[in-house]
Amino acid sequence: TLSLHDALPIWILKEYEENPTKVLIVPILKNYLRWLFSLEYGYGAQLEWEKIRTPVLINSKLLQGIAEGYFPGTDFSSDELSDSLENIRKFSVQVQTRYFDIKGTNIAIKYVLTELLGYDSTSTQVYNTIPGYLTIKANILDKHKAFIEEHLVPAGIKIFYESV
Repeated sequence: TLSLHDALPIWILKEYEENPTKVLIVPILKNYLRWLFSLEYGYGAQLEWEKIRTPVLINSKLLQGIAEGYFPGTDFSSDELSDSLENIRKFSVQVQTRYFDIKGTNIAIKYVLTELLGYDSTSTQVYNTIPGYLTIKANILDKHKAFIEEHLVPAGIKIFYESV
C-alpha cells in the first residue's frame, strides 16, 4: 500500500515529525487527496464510489481518511495507532449507533477499545467507580492511553487503568 512515507522524501517526513508547523506539504497533500475523493466538494476522482465511500470495502490506502473523519486530527499512520488502522473497517459497521450516538458513555468507550483498538471484548470492562472517575479494566498499552484520554473520555473525568 502507498502511504505518505512512500510519496514524500525522507527528509521532508523527518522535518515534519520534528516540527509540523514548518512543513506544510504533508497536511496540504492529505487535504488535497481528501478533497479530490470527495463527492460533495471535489471531483470524485472517477473511481468506484461504493468501494471508496464504504469503509468495509475501501482500499487500504484510503483508510486513513476514514479514520480521520471519525477522530479529527488523529494520525493513524503514527506508531501508536498504525496497528489499529485496518480495524476501521470493523469499527465503522456500527459506528453511528455504538459510538457517535452515545459518545462519552462507558458502552461507547468499550466499543472503541474492542472494535478499533483491538482489546478483548469479553475481558475489557469500562465502569464508573466514583463521580468524576472512570475505570478501564483491560491490558491497555501505554501507546493507546493518549488517544483514549483525548478522544474517548469526557473532559474532566479521571481514568484508572486496571490490568486484567
